[in-house]
Amino acid sequence: MKKIKSFILFGLAMIVCSIGGVSQNKYITINPSSDSMYVINTHDTVICSNIIGCGHHVFYSLDLDHNSIPDYTFEAWCYMGGSSTQSYIRLSSADSSTFSVDSVTDHEGHYDSLGNVYYTDALVPMVRIYSEFDTLYSSECTISVQTNLTHYYESFYPKPCVQSSLDNWIWGPHYIGIRKRIHGVDYLGWIKAEVLDYYTLVIKEYALNNQLVGIPPSESSLMTIYPNPVGSSFFIRNLTCGKVEIYDVFGSLVMTADHSDNGSEMEISVDHLQSGIYFVRMVEKGQIITRKIIKK
Repeated sequence: MKKIKSFILFGLAMIVCSIGGVSQNKYITINPSSDSMYVINTHDTVICSNIIGCGHHVFYSLDLDHNSIPDYTFEAWCYMGGSSTQSYIRLSSADSSTFSVDSVTDHEGHYDSLGNVYYTDALVPMVRIYSEFDTLYSSECTISVQTNLTHYYESFYPKPCVQSSLDNWIWGPHYIGIRKRIHGVDYLGWIKAEVLDYYTLVIKEYALNNQLVGIPPSESSLMTIYPNPVGSSFFIRNLTCGKVEIYDVFGSLVMTADHSDNGSEMEISVDHLQSGIYFVRMVEKGQIITRKIIKK
């Protein structure tokens, strides 16, 4: 009799948790092909701090509920010169959005009183890495403060010394665990990203365990370039007003184009460019966005 009563109570608890149309998931499986996930393709958006030379910050934000308040912001920065070089990619969040952070062992360089270099192990915070089919728990996504994905800092005086180096992310695509709260409902999901080096991040997609209730998809947040690979020309859809710049893989500016009709489709001819990889640099809602294209 006790077992039957326990089963009934468990069933009632499951019904209560599902009322309202959106279940309060405590965990999910990271699976982009799952029918239960609401997956948004970000079309291999590139954030790179040295595409036109180091010494400046590059930001890219995701506004999941389209309320003009960034939920997740990526920052890339690099500096080279003087007696040191430094580069990093960082993530922060706001507007009831959090992500998952882990502590990893890193090798930190130091100088002794004689200027000799020695290294020690230290635990440092880093945005947690998930892989496909990992289980993501809601309780793991609690951080909103700025946290590194990568960080490289090397000083050259009095002797060469790598003072810190986070390179765990530079091994292909990974997933960032995220949680977003709207009207008291927690949504679990991920951001799929690939770090190419200490200053280049490719944001591939983000996903939530349900479509946001009462919030229509934002076309302007889905700016696309097609076709890609590119033939003699390509189109940019949902682009705000501004200048379009195209760079080669060496960071050299190869062409520019102006776009003055907000939200319309723009065709850009690249028939004169040689085959290879290029980066298209655009402005969307005040943000600099870079997309990679392949010229056939």
